[in-house]
Amino acid sequence: MLAADDGRVLRVSWNSAGGNTVYATDSESRVVYYYAHLDHYREPIAAGMPLTKGDTIGFVGTTGNAPKDIPHLHFQVMRMPHDGKYWSGEPINPFSVLRSEGERP
Repeated sequence: MLAADDGRVLRVSWNSAGGNTVYATDSESRVVYYYAHLDHYREPIAAGMPLTKGDTIGFVGTTGNAPKDIPHLHFQVMRMPHDGKYWSGEPINPFSVLRSEGERP
C-alpha cells in the first residue's frame, strides 16, 4: 500500500475493527488518510514520519474484522477536524483530493 499524498504519519496502531492501521495527513494538514486491515507495516514507520506520495506504508492484509480469506484495504479520506481529532474527521469523496495536482481545489 502506497501513500496517497505527500505529508506525514499521524498514528500507527492496532484495533479490533481495523487491525493494523495507519493515519496520515497531507502536507497542509487539511486531509486525513486512513489505511486499515494491513498485514504488516513498512519498517520503520512511526508517527511524525514524513511521507512522499508513493512511499510504501504497509502491505494489504486481513487484520481486524476483515474476512480472513479476502485480503483487502480499507482506505478512507476525511477532512481534518478543527479540533485536531483526526480519527473523527468527516469522510469525503476522495476524487477531489486525489486527482492531479493541477486540478486540486
